[in-house]
Amino acid sequence: MIQNLQQYLSFEKLVKIIACIPYWIYHIIIFSLVIVCLLCNNCSNRRLPFLWVLVTGFIIIIYLDIYSIKQTYDFCNNAGKLMSGDQILLLARIRFEKNLYSEWNWLFVLIVPSCILPSVIYIIKYPLGFPIKIFAYTALYIIISLCVIGYMQYVNLILMIRDCSMKAEQILMYDRNRPYKTDWIVKLSSITNKQSNLFFFVGSGFIALLFLITFTDFYDVQMTENISKIGVIYLWTIISCAIVVMFPVFSVCSYLYIKMLSHQPPVQLVV
Repeated sequence: MIQNLQQYLSFEKLVKIIACIPYWIYHIIIFSLVIVCLLCNNCSNRRLPFLWVLVTGFIIIIYLDIYSIKQTYDFCNNAGKLMSGDQILLLARIRFEKNLYSEWNWLFVLIVPSCILPSVIYIIKYPLGFPIKIFAYTALYIIISLCVIGYMQYVNLILMIRDCSMKAEQILMYDRNRPYKTDWIVKLSSITNKQSNLFFFVGSGFIALLFLITFTDFYDVQMTENISKIGVIYLWTIISCAIVVMFPVFSVCSYLYIKMLSHQPPVQLVV
């Protein structure tokens, strides 16, 4: 019984489900949720301001995150096999997948939204109707959780590149004439660039939506109230640290690690 429960709650299974659902099913799910959102809003005595701006912004974020998770999953199952012919690369890939699917990741997925959502709920003083309030905050929790999964995948991808670059001298699988054209390096560089761009767009989306909520008068955020001001500062601190600061850090690290790999003279085999 416990073993079956662990299989159902497997983080790897969660990622696999997200990655393997076809886009046409996601289209149906998103369309259905938008309809439910509109119904909840219409049934509420106080409707959510700028609903279509929020809905459009979060739909874009959801699709970018789903695409990000799918890309990393495909890399693990396809391009990652190119790394199986070398002991150093194989160990780096095994560590990557172990971190990627660790059950400890559940803590991040559950705790991070729980640290953000209460502040959002508190600072918004606009008296929303009960149906749209429940839907909006539930949807926000799920969206943040989805973003956390993509975020962790990007971080683990950079860590794998770092592991490879630290032992680049011992790696034998290189195109000896043009190391930067080596298949697995090209694949690593491609997925890293994609993830970096997705990270930027998702982060920009959250910054724009948080700006709309906190620095306009549509949601009655009271900056004159100390606790509300602390809540706003808290949210912007999280955004600043997780996105504004970390984006250039991640970009520079991934660039340097890929450069170390692609310009590393390969080991010459002794005949």
